[in-house]
Amino acid sequence: MARNACRHNPLRVRSARAILRPMHALLLLGLLASPRVVAELSAAQVVAVGDRLVALEPDLLHLRGLDRDGKPRWRKRFQAEARGIQALFVHDGRVLLYAGEQARWVDAATGERGPAIPVPYLSSPGHPGCWLNHVGGAYAFYCPCEFRFAQADGAPLGEPYRFHQRCERDYDGNGSSCGCWGSSGDLIGRAGDLALARVEEPPTPAERHEKRSHYGDLLVAVSVKTGQEVWRQPAPLGQAATYIGGLGVLPDGRTFFNADAAGRITAHDAATGGLLWRDPPADADGERPHQPGSRVVVVPPDGLFFFANGQATLFDARSGQVRWRHALPDARLALPATATEPLGVQGPGPIHLLRPADGQPAAVLTLTAEAGHLLPVGDRVIVRDGSTLRLHAPDGTLIGRATGVGSAAPVLVNGLVAQAGPDGMAFFDPATLAPLGAVAGDDATVEPAPGPRRVLVVARKGNRIKLIEVAQP
Repeated sequence: MARNACRHNPLRVRSARAILRPMHALLLLGLLASPRVVAELSAAQVVAVGDRLVALEPDLLHLRGLDRDGKPRWRKRFQAEARGIQALFVHDGRVLLYAGEQARWVDAATGERGPAIPVPYLSSPGHPGCWLNHVGGAYAFYCPCEFRFAQADGAPLGEPYRFHQRCERDYDGNGSSCGCWGSSGDLIGRAGDLALARVEEPPTPAERHEKRSHYGDLLVAVSVKTGQEVWRQPAPLGQAATYIGGLGVLPDGRTFFNADAAGRITAHDAATGGLLWRDPPADADGERPHQPGSRVVVVPPDGLFFFANGQATLFDARSGQVRWRHALPDARLALPATATEPLGVQGPGPIHLLRPADGQPAAVLTLTAEAGHLLPVGDRVIVRDGSTLRLHAPDGTLIGRATGVGSAAPVLVNGLVAQAGPDGMAFFDPATLAPLGAVAGDDATVEPAPGPRRVLVVARKGNRIKLIEVAQP
């Protein structure tokens, strides 16, 4: 709601050209083709599980099961009243229902529910609570003033890591307020039977409610079988930068890494948390400049790519040996040509895609706008450059171009490229960027649906969800 209200606020002035451009593009796309609306659903949330759909109804009290065409198959009431967040998650082909302070597995075919699992209270608007996050097979609740590992079903795993909190009492009789300081926690991933995270150093009992001038960080591992902490180590760097891919585990589960946005990276043994290597080896120059354009990418099976300090480097993740290093002082961003994760890019400037074998350029793409996105599609890449979408071959050759419908990141979903605009969702062919039509909808998002070239277009308000099928070009 806040986003919608902000967009229509008359105090925010945009030029008529800026407003009409995405609307014009959406109208043209709508004239070219009309994706088929298979079903229109009234639901707070819908998830796809195999060839079924499971919907959380707007009253937040009922679940509904549907077939792949949106036809109802069952309906169940799961609670007497709605408390906290009600949400559906999909894990390993199963549906997990969160409702207030409990979770239950739900059979998508019948609606039958498993036993209740006590979970930390999930957040709801105006009521601070927890949220379940998962990274690389590891799960954790991010809560006010604490971080807690969890099982895949949401059951808490081990003891929480509490952060520094200070409460101030209102002596006029109107209660008190509390605040947390420090860096909280972030999941790193899973290494065998260990779940790894970076958390704030817990306060001592004497300083529980005192604000500190410095908050140390710890690297910790807990057993996913017992919940017991297996090891903890001091983090050798400052705050990790998750937005540059700065935390992760190598595919073999033996090594994990930690990088910040000041051009520093470390690698650690997953079994003990011990430091294996760091680059640069020491910080003789003291404080380093913030580098939000840095990037870390795992290059399977055992390579670790790091772009920072005006250079691109491929390390042996276990030993730290430099396999190659190239200076790229003009690059806005550099990535291995095999990178598969979509990401945002601050421009303008060149984007270097490098061959993992030797670091030589496979392609150099140009971003002319102040901000854009990269979306790998197989061995090709789609670039959002302002309001334009471009499709490039592995060597950088331009294959296709299309006018987008806004500044949102394009996404690849169920064999389609989709981009959300202020007034609808547009679709493109990932092989050519040929437009495939658009669906109207205010601030919509898109999710996969059962069946080829089918998606769920979810409006952010009104509890309206459309099951869409997009025809072949």
